[in-house]
Amino acid sequence: MPQFELPADLSGLSDGDLSGLLDQANTAFDAAAGQPATPQTAAEVTRLAAAIEQVRGQQTARADAHTSVADAVSRVAASRQPAATAPAEPTPTPAEPEPTTVDTDVREPELVTASGGARTESRELGGFSNRRSLNPSLSAIRRQQPVTDMPARQDPVLVASADIPGFTQGGQIHDMDALVAAMHARARTMPVAHGNGQRVHVAQLQRSYTHNLNIDSTADEIERVLTAAASPEVLIAAGGWCAPSEISYDFFNIACIDGLLDLPTIGINRGGLRFPTSASFGDINALSGIVWTWNETMDAAAATGTGQSGTKPCVRVPCPSYNEVRLACDGVCVTVGNLTSNAFPELIANHLRLVEAIQAHYTNNRIINSVVAQSTAVTDGGASTQSTTAGILNAANLQATDYREKYAMCRSDVMEAVFPSWMLNNVREDLAKRMGVSDMMAVTNQQIAAWFDARDIRTQWIADWQVRTTGLGQSAAATVWPTSAQFLTYAPGTFVRGNGMTLDLGIVRDSTLNATNDYTAAWMEECYLVAKLGHESRVVTVDVCANGTTGAANMAGCIGGTS
Repeated sequence: MPQFELPADLSGLSDGDLSGLLDQANTAFDAAAGQPATPQTAAEVTRLAAAIEQVRGQQTARADAHTSVADAVSRVAASRQPAATAPAEPTPTPAEPEPTTVDTDVREPELVTASGGARTESRELGGFSNRRSLNPSLSAIRRQQPVTDMPARQDPVLVASADIPGFTQGGQIHDMDALVAAMHARARTMPVAHGNGQRVHVAQLQRSYTHNLNIDSTADEIERVLTAAASPEVLIAAGGWCAPSEISYDFFNIACIDGLLDLPTIGINRGGLRFPTSASFGDINALSGIVWTWNETMDAAAATGTGQSGTKPCVRVPCPSYNEVRLACDGVCVTVGNLTSNAFPELIANHLRLVEAIQAHYTNNRIINSVVAQSTAVTDGGASTQSTTAGILNAANLQATDYREKYAMCRSDVMEAVFPSWMLNNVREDLAKRMGVSDMMAVTNQQIAAWFDARDIRTQWIADWQVRTTGLGQSAAATVWPTSAQFLTYAPGTFVRGNGMTLDLGIVRDSTLNATNDYTAAWMEECYLVAKLGHESRVVTVDVCANGTTGAANMAGCIGGTS
């Protein structure tokens, strides 16, 4: 790469020479910025940036000098003109001076790209419309989020660590194949260690959160957070009659990571979170003398000092109790043979994909169980023969209405309802047997969600709950739908998930494993907690039956308000 040198004295150069020199400096800057990120590259980019600014400063100084000379010539030329003979105009009254405006906007620093240009980032803000959907898309949520003085949350980014052959430090790792390649490349360069072995970082998942709480968070900070919170590949066919069979090294993998419980998420800087128990409407209402009545008779008696009955009590604000939740960590560690790693990388990549899916569903199940354990059990009183659709709509609506009344919420306040994902298909099966349903064989998820929206209930249909050990997905194939199911309901923000700020990934080589020609190909650890900040959560058991029943024309009695 040719070196660019700035002359010691720029004053002797012509304007054309300065323009040519600036072009050369910009060309050298672009070439340096495109090189791999090293300390030497950073120093060269800094030097070239300073040179560009110096040349531009010389050009600006010359332009200012030319302007000053032109202004002086104009003033002298005007003074030499003869006086005008036209009658003198009356001197106008001077206008009031315009008030001086001070620009108080603080501009964000521009982000310099590798090519030397600048880019800025902006966020679109908008108000809420009158019509609302309780199951909006992420882009709709972003458009309608309120103005906040906190930094916007950034998407997680998986970046490479230092000393990974073929990868730039801090460069993004886009998929599992790239992560496996990075682990293999780093493992081949590691020396054999003695004792417990040497552990090195290969990649790191960088996260940032709009809200962060820790043990030192103030009541105001906690209040702000609470306010903000609500195809498998085809195998290659065999060969012909005489030719040997072809070998496919591809694996059949249909594991998917979806249906994870959606909770408001905050970053945890330390080992856990302490937060006060929030008093509810009923807690304060139960205090003796919290509201008093004073009538005319009592007021007259107080004035005369005779026959007075009662006083106006004043109730002191009680101190809250505090709760504490500590982080717990889920992790995986995979050992791989050196020969297998080199000869059969498809096996390693497929295994790591499965491990990633298992870890995600394992953590999701632990979070769901934590929420269920902190919920009050309720059994719906509807008849066991009621249809699935009528049963869960009635049960969810009843619990939401009762919850709002108990805590004096607004009538239209949104409630959360969390169902196992298989219940969506149970509802669809029920509606397929019901007469009068428009296009009953193709009821969409959006139609089902809209029925809950009309009741001011936001639904989630999650995986890893009431499956594999109970309900569906067990070792033997299901032959009938379950006859009962559970769902969760609570006010938005009742539960918060706290995550550690980073998700660490890496590999390990040590003398013990090396003796058997093995190494730790992948280890991963993520820490989190589930904090119940709200008053109450309910886990409701309801009977389900996909029979298409709509209700009798003449019912002998009320059976729990079903249709």
